[in-house]
Amino acid sequence: MSLLKLKVGQMTETEKNCSVMIDAMSLKANLFFNIKEDKITGFHEIEGLQSPEPAKNALVIMVRGMFVNWKQPISYAFISECRNYEEINKWIDKVLQKLFEIGLNVRIFVSDQGSDLMKAAKQRSVSIKRPYFFINDRKIYYIFDAPHLIKNVRNNLMQYDFHFGDSIAKYDHIVKFYNQDIKKSLRLAPKLNDSHIKPTNFEKMKVCYATQLLSKSVANGIRTYIDNNEIEESGRDTAKFLMMMNNLFDSLNTSNLRNSYEYKRAYEGNESQKAFFKQMLSFFKDLKLKNPKNGNNVTSSVRFIDGFQITITSIMLLFDDLRMEGFNFLMTRRCNQDALENFFGQIRTKNGTALNPTCRQFALAFKNLFFCNIIKPPKGGNCADDFGTLLVESTNKKDTSDALLVSSNKISNTDFEEFSSIQITSSDYNQLDIPEKNSLFYICGYLLKRCLEKHDDCHALKSYVKPDQKSPNFSSSRTINLYPLTNYTFGTKEPLFEKDASVPARFQRMREEFTKIGMRRSVEGVLLVHEHGLPHVLLLQLGTAFFKLPGGELNPGEDEIEGLKRLLTETLGRQDGVKQEWVIEDTIGNWWRPNFEPPQYPYIPPHITKPKEHKRLFLVQLQDRALFAVPKNYKLVAAPLFELYDNAQGYGPIISSLSQSLCRFNFVYM
Repeated sequence: MSLLKLKVGQMTETEKNCSVMIDAMSLKANLFFNIKEDKITGFHEIEGLQSPEPAKNALVIMVRGMFVNWKQPISYAFISECRNYEEINKWIDKVLQKLFEIGLNVRIFVSDQGSDLMKAAKQRSVSIKRPYFFINDRKIYYIFDAPHLIKNVRNNLMQYDFHFGDSIAKYDHIVKFYNQDIKKSLRLAPKLNDSHIKPTNFEKMKVCYATQLLSKSVANGIRTYIDNNEIEESGRDTAKFLMMMNNLFDSLNTSNLRNSYEYKRAYEGNESQKAFFKQMLSFFKDLKLKNPKNGNNVTSSVRFIDGFQITITSIMLLFDDLRMEGFNFLMTRRCNQDALENFFGQIRTKNGTALNPTCRQFALAFKNLFFCNIIKPPKGGNCADDFGTLLVESTNKKDTSDALLVSSNKISNTDFEEFSSIQITSSDYNQLDIPEKNSLFYICGYLLKRCLEKHDDCHALKSYVKPDQKSPNFSSSRTINLYPLTNYTFGTKEPLFEKDASVPARFQRMREEFTKIGMRRSVEGVLLVHEHGLPHVLLLQLGTAFFKLPGGELNPGEDEIEGLKRLLTETLGRQDGVKQEWVIEDTIGNWWRPNFEPPQYPYIPPHITKPKEHKRLFLVQLQDRALFAVPKNYKLVAAPLFELYDNAQGYGPIISSLSQSLCRFNFVYM
């Protein structure tokens, strides 16, 4: 915890908001006598206290950033079959208390619905009406892992009929659909195979088989076959149920602020999102499960019903708290256990992909991964990857004593992908300086410094130690000041309409102008602010899913800089007569449109001799305070850079590439 405390001390308040997750990994019962420690490894052991039963599971606790991308496994315990949930709860409480003591702000606790963890949650009086508990008078919301919940839904649907309202969802309808669909050359659900319909015990552990079965494509496929009289009309109830499960899982697994599909957008607490969650709470409250063979009601024996209700209620209440603190959205994928599941995969890989390592193998792998990958929190909150990954790797892994020699490492995506959709990457993290590991450089530097003091007239020594001052500076790094979003005031003005009524009309006008004046020239401005320690880009939003940078077309012969200032004033300029100052800093991108079509590229394709449009992007340095007047038909939104990265589906190729274009700038948060 001392090393973790050192890292937490470098974090901002936003970065300290975190979730704590716990999960179990199966082990092979095995006893190993460690001569060096004079200890037998392999017994039931929590906090160093052993019991004589052989351990068959490892319980692991991991902490993960909620708004900034970092994660770190911090503790584990070996558990026998004779588990003691009271003992587990005491261990969890001590870990949570230590996390609070070192400065982390634990907001949620995530687990699956294992019997002991369910008992532990019950002991904390966690319920649908009270989905939280307290540690040191700090409220922690309890959330059950959504991927585990959706697997439980699938497993129960295979055995029981789901009764809701006047509807009945049956697994038989899915089987009939699959048997019909698999015969087709063009399938409605091409991903489905026998592993989805009749999964083995191992295949039941894979989330993708459950989510692809309880999906929108299967629901629509069943409806299509019903319309063609290939499945009975009652199958519409099953399709309705599948659609609800699809939308619910998407809502509990969001990784993007903006998405064309409403259920995949980050939770912002808007009316439609609240209405959907309330609808699902009502659905689970009235849901009944019955055995189709004898009609017995088995609802009380299933766990996912309460699990979903507790999870949904926790997210809604948690976001109410977060909104009071100034947060505008919550990526719900940060509220599951994917990061921990990935960590288990790394543990297995350390032991030759052994599905069930021994306690000794697990302990060695855990120690190696902990010290070789101790978290490296972002310096300025410049986070991205939606799923936390271990943020620093050792450059020398011969033994754990060398494991603290660290270097920056690009985060690989994750979990966030399995957490499937958009990969987001983190960079610019603080180095943890370990002078002992750099002793040679330290001593050499000190000796050269003393030599310079004694022989300051030695030009040969100076030329060796100091770089040639006349040599060119190849650094492209520049500093840009970012001011808080709250420094700016936003008003409205009359709508600003496009020159063309439709996309075809726009290209027709472009075609006509091309024959008269040649290639169209356009410019756009990139306006940056910061919020919660993260850089944000100001975007104009039209409708629900269209975003653009402020700017537009230049007049024939118009200077680019002056034209951009004119366009920015027309788009966002004040209406009270006060002149707006626009400081154009630098070019950050060039895009060409090769044809009279939507695609644009950051280069001119080799077969194109006369591109139809050249668009240039400029970085605009905002004043410390300003008033913007936004046209009534637009919204001005601040999108974080990590949300834009590699998200062409949501923002288009130009806006989604801004993270790369801006990476050469050093942001100073004013």
